[in-house]
Amino acid sequence: MRQDTISYAGFTPRPTGAHLAWAFAMFAAGMLGAAGCGFAAGFLAKSTGGPVGDLITLGAFLGFVLAGGGVLYFGLVRRYGWGWQEFGFTRPTRSLWHLTWWIPATIAAGGIGAMLIGTALGLSPSGGSSETAGFHLSIVASILIFVITVILAPLFEEIAFRRVLMDWLDARFSTWIAATVTTVAFTAAHISPAIMLYIVFLGTSLILARLWFGSLWGSFLVHAANNGLVTAIALLAL
Repeated sequence: MRQDTISYAGFTPRPTGAHLAWAFAMFAAGMLGAAGCGFAAGFLAKSTGGPVGDLITLGAFLGFVLAGGGVLYFGLVRRYGWGWQEFGFTRPTRSLWHLTWWIPATIAAGGIGAMLIGTALGLSPSGGSSETAGFHLSIVASILIFVITVILAPLFEEIAFRRVLMDWLDARFSTWIAATVTTVAFTAAHISPAIMLYIVFLGTSLILARLWFGSLWGSFLVHAANNGLVTAIALLAL
């Protein structure tokens, strides 16, 4: 399909292949940084007798932030001069007060939809809680994890998926093809089968928020609220 026949609905500048490469290098660096630093922190904890849970968790999350944030800064910020406007954090075309119903609707639809489909497919969650038995985090570690998962992780993912990938595709295909491929890619990136059904619903809501609000603020705030609720529940369960 000729590019000049596409009605581009994205932000300025249109992402190029280089922008796309930097965005996913950021995402990959974050994952590798989390794995590497988490492993190193676990080895340190074993060697020194330190708190294993705290150190592994903090190492993984800090590795994600430092590695991913470093690539984001040196790639899209320093090299291409992108700022908040270029990243898509523009003035929304609709009031963000709509999020007062959008966020709970997203979480409810995702939870109910994933449960119904999972039950129909025979994918029931395991009832055991032995994985978290004896695993506790300090207040400082819990607060840091909450901040990272609520602010920084959604920021990286919104930039990579619903800004760069979405707009790169949108410049070449129809908006709805771009939205569908972006949602599939976002779901596939969350490789845990236990949550992928929910991520399908979440990713769909995030794409719709990005398009309806005309700003990455919409999808980012939905993403942050979802992560905040999930993280709070997980931390309280430890």
